[in-house]
Amino acid sequence: MDNSFEAKNSNIYIHSPHCFNLTHTFECGQCFRWNRREGGYDGVAFGRHISIDCTGEGIISKGVDGGEFEKIWRKYFDFDTDYAGIQRQLSGDEVMQRAIPYGSGIRILNQEPFEVLISFIISQNNNIPRIKLIIERFCALFGEEKEKNGVKYFTFPTAQRLRGIEAGDIAPVKAGFRDKYIADAVKKVNSGEIDLEYIRSLDSEDAR
Repeated sequence: MDNSFEAKNSNIYIHSPHCFNLTHTFECGQCFRWNRREGGYDGVAFGRHISIDCTGEGIISKGVDGGEFEKIWRKYFDFDTDYAGIQRQLSGDEVMQRAIPYGSGIRILNQEPFEVLISFIISQNNNIPRIKLIIERFCALFGEEKEKNGVKYFTFPTAQRLRGIEAGDIAPVKAGFRDKYIADAVKKVNSGEIDLEYIRSLDSEDAR
C-alpha cells in the first residue's frame, strides 16, 4: 500500500498521497458524479455524499469517520493497490515509460456495478459534460433524495428501485436513443439474466 491514513475530527487525512491526483482520477472519464469546486471535489457514491480537498497536508475526506472509510472509501479508491509498484514495473517498457507521467495520478475506482452499467450505456456516442447532466437528471427522477451536512443530493437508483421501468418513463432525463437500452438492462438485471456480482467475480476473459 502506498498511502498512510489518519482519522481526525470526523475527517480522513491521506498523508503524502502517492499516485492519487484528484483531477486525473475524477476527470479521466471513468466516473460521472464528481464535480470540481474550489479546493477539491464533491461526489456521490454508494448512496453517500463525500467532499475531498487537496491541501498542504495531503488529501482530506471531509465528514467521513474511520468506520465509513474502512467500509466504503478505502476499497472505492483502491487504496490497497500499490500503484507506484505497478508504475515501476510498467516503466521497463519504453513506450509506457513515456506514457506514465500523463496519467500517473489515476486510481481505478471500484464503483457500484449497476451504476457503472447504466452510466456507460448513457455514455455511448456522448460527451462527458452531457453524460454528467443526463445522469444527474436520472438520479433526480429515480433516485432517493438525501441530505448530509446540509447538502442535499440524490442517490443513484438501484435496479430494484427501477423494476418495471419502460423506455418512455426515462424520456424526461433526455437520454435519447439510450432509453430503451437502459430499460432493457434494468429488466435483465432484475430478472437475473445479468448477474453483475457473478460477472465481477470472473477474470476479464470469462467476464467478456
